[in-house]
Amino acid sequence: MGSRLAILLEKEGAHVVICDINEKRVADLCAEYGFESVRDESHLDVPCDIYSPCARGATLNDETVPRLQCKVVAGCANNQLLEPRHAAALMARGIVYAPDFVINAGGIINVACELLPGGYDEKVSLAKIERIAESLRRVYEISAQRSIPTSEAANMLAEERLAAGAGPAPTARPVPRARRMSGFGNGILRRAANSSSVPCRPSWAVRSLLMMSRPPGLTRNSTGWTWATPNSISALP
Repeated sequence: MGSRLAILLEKEGAHVVICDINEKRVADLCAEYGFESVRDESHLDVPCDIYSPCARGATLNDETVPRLQCKVVAGCANNQLLEPRHAAALMARGIVYAPDFVINAGGIINVACELLPGGYDEKVSLAKIERIAESLRRVYEISAQRSIPTSEAANMLAEERLAAGAGPAPTARPVPRARRMSGFGNGILRRAANSSSVPCRPSWAVRSLLMMSRPPGLTRNSTGWTWATPNSISALP
C-alpha cells in the first residue's frame, strides 16, 4: 500500500523519500521511480512535510513523536497511535494528525457497500470514498473549534453520525456458531451463535464504517454497537 501511495504522489510532482525493512523492494522502487530512500532506523529524522506510516501499527509513541520532523502525519497504516494520548502529543508539537480510521476508511467502506440494498455498486462505493476528504475537513474543524486532538474529534464525529440514526436493521440469517472475524487492521466483530446481529466493540473497523453517511444496520445499545447484516459477514473485520 505504501508503494502505491508513493507512486501516486510522485506522479503528482511530490519529492518522495521511502523506507521499508525490505531493502530489495526499496532498491527496486528507487530504480524504477527515482525515489530517495532512507534506512529504517533513521527515517523518523528526515525533515518533510508529510510523514506517512503505511505498514506497522503503534509507530506513534513516546519514542517516535519527539523525533518527527514533519508538519502532518497522514498514512495508510492502522492503529498508528500506541495510545490515545499520543494524538495529544502530536497536537502539542503542532503536527496535524489525520486519524487512521478516517483517512484509510476506503477499504472497509467498500466492503460495507456490499451489504447495501440492491447489492454492491462500484459507483456508490467510490462516491462514499470520495467523501473521506469531507470527513477529514469536518474532523479538523471540530478539533480547532474545541481545541482537542483530531483523534478525539473523529470519535465525536462518529458518535454524531451514530446518534443521527443508522436506519432500520435488515433481517439477517442465523449463523451456526460463534466465531471471531478479523481482517482490516485490528478491527473486531464477533458473530454470536444463532444471532441475527453482530455485537461488537467500537473498533477501528466500526469507527471507519461510521465515516459513511448512513452505515447500514448499525445501532447502539447498552453493551456497545450492534451491526445486523443480511447475509454473511465473512469479508468484514
